[in-house]
Amino acid sequence: MYTEFYNLTGRPFQLTPDPRFYYDTRTHRKAMAYLTYGLNQGEGFIIITGDVGAGKTTLVGHLFDAIEGSEYVVANVVTTQLDADSTLRMVATAFGLKVEDCDKAEILRRIEQFLRAHHAAGRRVLLTIDEAQNLPVSALEELRMLSNFQDGNKALLQTFLLGQPEFRDKLALSPSLSNCASA
Repeated sequence: MYTEFYNLTGRPFQLTPDPRFYYDTRTHRKAMAYLTYGLNQGEGFIIITGDVGAGKTTLVGHLFDAIEGSEYVVANVVTTQLDADSTLRMVATAFGLKVEDCDKAEILRRIEQFLRAHHAAGRRVLLTIDEAQNLPVSALEELRMLSNFQDGNKALLQTFLLGQPEFRDKLALSPSLSNCASA
């Protein structure tokens, strides 16, 4: 009823984030500037925190919608209550890699091979981890270790970690993760 009355092209106020409904507030514009800068600089990690419903997922979705698709390979992981090894499996699976019967060393080899092949083809690989505050420190450490796959001094994987404000506390209290850059 209200969709016809207001001439809406989609259902508003859905629980699932939809980048088509990105609203460019001053705060979101500032966050988008940080994201764009981090993306252009090829930073290994970009951390975005905000309260539930602040628009973190929509913001990153809007950024990914705006970039040239053929130059990027993008994957999203939204299931984050996993141990370290399961997190690696989720990352590999998100990129379409077959890792069902693989041990950790083989999963890492396949991820590295995937990253190097796309780098050689001139594509950048982007990973979004949503609800990152739920990841155990061991899983965050595995993600950090993926940034060791480099060509010279350039990371082959760029990771966007989206989380609620308590995620910053988790990072601050974990010395092994203190090198993660945040935006």
